[in-house]
Amino acid sequence: MAQNTPLKILISTGDASGDTHALAVVEALLQLHPQCQIKAIGNEKLASHPQVELIAHHQQVGMGQVGLAGLLNSFPAHLRLAKQTIAVCEAWQPNLVLLIDYGGYHLQLAKRLKKRWKVAYYIPPQVWASRPKRIKTIKQWVHHVFCIFPFERALYEQAGISVTYVGHPLMGQLPLPTSKSALCQQVGLDENRPVIGLFPGSRTAEIRYCLPIIFASVPQLVKTLAERGLQAPQFVLAKASGLKASVLESAINQAQQALQGVPVKVVEHKNHAILSGADLIIGASGTTTLEAALFKTPMVIAYKLDALTAWVAKRIIKVPYLGLPNLLVNPEDAPILPELLQDAFTPETIVNASVPLLDETSEGFKQAMTGFDFIRESLQLPNATTPAEGVAEGILKLTLPN
Repeated sequence: MAQNTPLKILISTGDASGDTHALAVVEALLQLHPQCQIKAIGNEKLASHPQVELIAHHQQVGMGQVGLAGLLNSFPAHLRLAKQTIAVCEAWQPNLVLLIDYGGYHLQLAKRLKKRWKVAYYIPPQVWASRPKRIKTIKQWVHHVFCIFPFERALYEQAGISVTYVGHPLMGQLPLPTSKSALCQQVGLDENRPVIGLFPGSRTAEIRYCLPIIFASVPQLVKTLAERGLQAPQFVLAKASGLKASVLESAINQAQQALQGVPVKVVEHKNHAILSGADLIIGASGTTTLEAALFKTPMVIAYKLDALTAWVAKRIIKVPYLGLPNLLVNPEDAPILPELLQDAFTPETIVNASVPLLDETSEGFKQAMTGFDFIRESLQLPNATTPAEGVAEGILKLTLPN
């Protein structure tokens, strides 16, 4: 490939995880092709890279919101962002636009690009889980897909879409696990007592609906374990990096009374340490569920949103489970982790689901561990490169002469 050929890549992301995945691709691209110029829509990580020009920040647009209300509130800003992105493309003429995750907005953006510029999609919408007709939109407006699950490749190939399976980005990005002892030293906990990590979500709506119920479960968990003659658990809440501190602080203040005096440490920038070092995770569905599985930490998947959004979701989701670990094991083995969704998400159900997962001799714990081993094996990278390197190599093949 021509190393000295100037190359212009525009990268669009929609949330903090997409920002992380994009940064890995940027670093891989610049390693392979130093003459690459990059503009991006992103968050703090892309903004901090000296060779990336950020044209819009997530928080300026209100990206990453969930629920119908969040969608409606942020729609005008998303529309303005799409127009801004097209204007940048017209003025700058990128060789390729790379869309990362965030399907609702990015599929509409792909349509607006109207094949005037080459479009690639990394971490495409999960058409196998919901809204399968989206694959027709992808076929019409996207030139190439970089998929992350091994079973997705056949799906796109059967639809006649150019596709490369690069592996799941977590397999190339997760740090080495932190031991429980190291975690306790870092955050000031007793390693001889159970440690429970709380992940109420990374978006405002998730915090609003999930955190009060999780907090209400905390004193009940303490009481239930004490009645069984077990040591009192300790709780540490992980603040999502893309979440405004004021949002979390306000939610904690409103839900504080539910804790009944049980302390909960709130920490930032230690998500992976908590996910790997804790005895149990209680938290919202999303990437966190797969990260916990890859670290072999049992988790209670708990999720709740407003009733209207939930009603719509039930009608478009085509898979039996919400958590990725339950979808990635053999169907006859699922679920390996408890899922508490909407009305099933209560303090009492959290306690009932948590207690067996804190007992290494229970069938629930053993089933989870077996499932975690299966998931890690099935997500092994397809070659020696990381997913980000696979995407970078694919971009160069799509844009540079051989």
